[in-house]
Amino acid sequence: MLVSRAGRVVDSANEHDSLKRDPIGGIAIYCAGCMLHVKDSLHDVAANMSLSMHEAPFICPFTFGEQGQFLGGEIAHGNLMISAVLFHKDEL
Repeated sequence: MLVSRAGRVVDSANEHDSLKRDPIGGIAIYCAGCMLHVKDSLHDVAANMSLSMHEAPFICPFTFGEQGQFLGGEIAHGNLMISAVLFHKDEL
């Protein structure tokens, strides 16, 4: 589940774009604890993210001590967090 989770997070971020545009790039934060657990499968993690990013470039640092906003709006420390921000070309 940790190997496919990063791709699912990017898919979720893609769903928030009501125009359904392809991302032109992105930043994902992947928990370093998760990374250490799946380190032999990191190529699969990257492949899943690349597929979800529609092959757009992205960076993905591995961090300890993640803070983030939860579904209820509260900001707190969360273990095993993965988050993503996607960039889109502005269509005028």
